[in-house]
Formats: sequence, structure tokens, C-alpha cells
Amino acid sequence: MRLASRYLLQVGGVLLCLWGLLAPARAETLSALGGLSESDDYSASTYAWALEYREAIGSHYALSLEWLNEGHTEADRRDGAVAQFWFDAPRWFNRVTFSLGAGPYIYFDTETTVTAKGYSDDHGIGGVFSGAMRVDLGHHWVATAKISDLYTPGTIGTYHLMIGAGYDFTDLDHLLSTVAKPSGEPDIDAPQQVQVFGGPTIFNTRDSRDTYTFGVDYRFQVNHWSDLSATWFHDLSGYSGLKNRLAAQVWAVDRIEPANLSLGIGMGGYVDLGPQPDSSAVPFERFAGLSGIRADWQFLAHTSVVLTWYRKFTEDDADRDILTLGLARSF
Repeated sequence: MRLASRYLLQVGGVLLCLWGLLAPARAETLSALGGLSESDDYSASTYAWALEYREAIGSHYALSLEWLNEGHTEADRRDGAVAQFWFDAPRWFNRVTFSLGAGPYIYFDTETTVTAKGYSDDHGIGGVFSGAMRVDLGHHWVATAKISDLYTPGTIGTYHLMIGAGYDFTDLDHLLSTVAKPSGEPDIDAPQQVQVFGGPTIFNTRDSRDTYTFGVDYRFQVNHWSDLSATWFHDLSGYSGLKNRLAAQVWAVDRIEPANLSLGIGMGGYVDLGPQPDSSAVPFERFAGLSGIRADWQFLAHTSVVLTWYRKFTEDDADRDILTLGLARSF
């Protein structure tokens, strides 16, 4: 119950941020950034990279959602999702904008420990404070320089300095509809969908071993901006009697109708089916959290290709990334 309560609090906070990002408007700017990461005690430094999705809400405010990878050090391999609210100062020379941002950071960290396994999977929620300079380069291109301070109670804090470039997709619907016209009538708002999928699973350990997972996903459209899903996973490398799992998730979705494209971000729960292993050496916790990032393109009437990145997070050091490619039928 303690684990379930903790996950529910985290899920609620993230979904509130995601709903604010996706529901009011279309995508604006997608940026890739890279640079340096430094621990707050200056004991370790490494690289950092991020993918950031930014949406303006008025002339001086914006929301952003970012996947941040803080690189690898001897002690930590940490990444996670960042949502920030931004205040944009008036433009200089009609091209340069300075911004201040703040928001939550949900992180996943593979830490080196002095144990038989040699690592632990830690995760939690912290805060991010950022300053950024954006330069409009013309023709929809934007250059960004950003410095961030990450505060994560109970574990190491970090500073990041990153630079990058992005593209303003203000006319995203028109752009995609000109390069990818599906056959048949558009059906992106069909209320139900069944998908079969497969792909690699990467365990969050020091050696990052991997295997393969297959499954079936059922999805129901609640409204234009949200879905519910139920998913069965079959893990080929699972212990005997523990190869099958069920998940349920709530999704915030942006449906780009002229292109028959849907982008979604989900959070929910993940349950192991089968008896508890007899061996105490086998990590086991029946309930876990599950996040997901999903892209669905309907290339034929009622038929889609779907790419999904799931992150399972637990308290038994069995975190994993599940990358799947699937074929779906809507009805």
C-alpha cells in the first residue's frame, strides 16, 4: 500500500502537468539539446542530453515537457521526465528571448551500491529551476542555451548547461498532411483499438542486459484528449511462472487529425501474474509503476503502426525500458 500510494501521488502530479501541455493547443517547438552535467558538490561531471517539447500559452508564458538523460558516472545513471512552467521576457531585437522556468522532475536512477548485485534502482520526484535564452534563427528554426539546477531530496543534486536547436511546428498539421496522406477515409477518432506488438526490453542494471517482449494492447478513447489502455506483456526471459504481466494506463493524447497522427504520454500500473518465486535471490514485487510515450500513425483506413517506449519502475531493483513496435486496428 505504501508503494501504491507513492506512485498514485507521482502519477497525479505528472498527469496534471501533461494535461496542461497537451489539451489546450497544438505542438509548437521540438528541440534537441546536449551539454554538461555537474554534481552539486562538484565531485562528478558527465554529459547530458534532452528532448524538449515546448508550447506557448500567450505572449509571455509557456509550458514544456522534457525527457532528460543526465549521463553516466561511476555512481549514477539517471534520467527522467521534466515538466516546467516558463515566463518569457519581452523579445530583444525581435529575435532573442530570455526565460525563467520551474517545475517537477520525476527521475529514475541506477545507483552503484556495495551489495551482491552492485546496484539499486532508485526513483523519486524532485524540482527543476532553469534559465534559458532562445534565438529565432528564421525559417522556423530556434537556437537554445539553457542552464538548470535540479534539486532531488535524499540523493545527489546536479547542474546542467546545454545548448541545442529546435524547429517551430506551428503549422504541424499542414506540414504532415502534405507528406503523409493515408489511404482511405481518416478514422483517427475511432473509439477502440487493438494492437499486437513486440520489441526489446532493457534492464536498468549496471550491464544493461536485454531480452524481448511481446503482447497485445487494448485502447479506449475517453474523449479527444485522453485514452485508457489495458496491456498484456509476455516476457521471454521471465522466471518460470512469471512471464506474463498486465498493465493499465491513463493517457494524455494530442490527435493531429489532418496527418492521422496521435502522440500520447501515459502513466499507470503494472502487475506480475503467477506465484512468488521460492528463491530469495529473485527480485519480486507484484505491483510496479509504468509510464509510456507513444506515437500512432494511421497509414491505412482503420490500420496504424505504433511505436511505444515504456518505463517500468519498481522498488525491487527490477526497473526496465520496453521499446515496442506494433500494428493496430481501430474500430
